Amino acid sequence: MDCYENPTSQFADTLLPAASLWESEALGLYNWREKGHAQVRRTVVAPTFERKPDLEVIFALAERLRLDNSFVNGDLQAAFDDQFAPFN
Repeated sequence: MDCYENPTSQFADTLLPAASLWESEALGLYNWREKGHAQVRRTVVAPTFERKPDLEVIFALAERLRLDNSFVNGDLQAAFDDQFAPFN
């Protein structure tokens, strides 16, 4: 998965169009100066063409491989909530 074709993509059997950072939501948990903090990056624009955010593809793949129990039953919002639970 990548936003653009690159030199390593010539070795791929299948190319998946990845969403850019502006087209996908992300969660980061960081330790800084002995204090932790969380950072959420919201989607700025909707993905164009057939591009999908990495996490959406990972969770869909987990469901198809029947690993969704390890991925909060495929619920991305529940996964974010689980990550934020220590901050509540």
